Amino acid sequence: MCTCVSFLNQHQQLYFGRNLDVSSSYGETVMITPRNYNFSFKHLPNIQTTKAIIGMGICDKTYPLYFDAANENGLCIANLNFPTFAYYHPHPIPNKINLTSYEFMMWVLQNFDTVAQLLPILQDVVFIDTPLHNQMPTVPAHWMISDAHQTIVVEPTKQGIKIYNNPVNVLTNNPSFDWHLMNLHQYVGIQPNSKDSINWNDYTLKPLGVGTGSFALPGDYTPQSRFIKASYVNTHYPTVESEEENIYRMFTTLAQVSMPLGCVQDEISVYSSCYSTKTKTYYYQRCHQPILQQITLDERWIHYPTIKLF
Repeated sequence: MCTCVSFLNQHQQLYFGRNLDVSSSYGETVMITPRNYNFSFKHLPNIQTTKAIIGMGICDKTYPLYFDAANENGLCIANLNFPTFAYYHPHPIPNKINLTSYEFMMWVLQNFDTVAQLLPILQDVVFIDTPLHNQMPTVPAHWMISDAHQTIVVEPTKQGIKIYNNPVNVLTNNPSFDWHLMNLHQYVGIQPNSKDSINWNDYTLKPLGVGTGSFALPGDYTPQSRFIKASYVNTHYPTVESEEENIYRMFTTLAQVSMPLGCVQDEISVYSSCYSTKTKTYYYQRCHQPILQQITLDERWIHYPTIKLF
């Protein structure tokens, strides 16, 4: 499953984070892919990286497979599960940018620094169902991509690639993103303020405590409900100033939609993360390790000779 969230601080600096909700850990670790690293595509020419990338993922031998990542110039991306809805073409299509789902994040982060640069090129992208190897098939995915000015969602479907502006800066899983946005309208009455007392004939109904304005806000773990709750919290959390306050904001928001052990069959939030473009620092917290850890993308790692695993 999974939930992704982004927001800006008062200086318009981006914070981008996610929960990874799966049945068990994949052995994921923080990875930094440095500049000048040789990267091979299945259907495009191989490249040597020009931008360092930091994020969480797994390294298949020398091949980085990110779950969420950011490049050194502040463009951030995460892949989230999109079963039954995602569609990949069986073969490359001539005169198109043919990419596999596991290559897409690297392609985005190496070729672009802003969403505005990426948007006009996306229409030429086609997703191809070519596995990395026999033990690593493609997985159904969609992506949230953010910079300091805009957030979008990219979804590969049978009808073609769908690109949505994301005004709430949140993504979960099925159904499609446009459905989630429309579903938000059902919660137009949800608000932070408590309800006033009202009279039903001669009987006065009084709030029994604070929080009555958010009564009926979903609290279950379905993608639909996580989208509503994460959007509500992300929208109403006040803008805060310091790095510490913004990191606390992200992990507090993600905690509202995380999956504790035993609460959802075969699912648990194995880690939560936040990348700060202010400090170029990747913060993360594992499900059984409550202590927050951090890695900064500094000069040591930007020019490191190979992928650095932490």
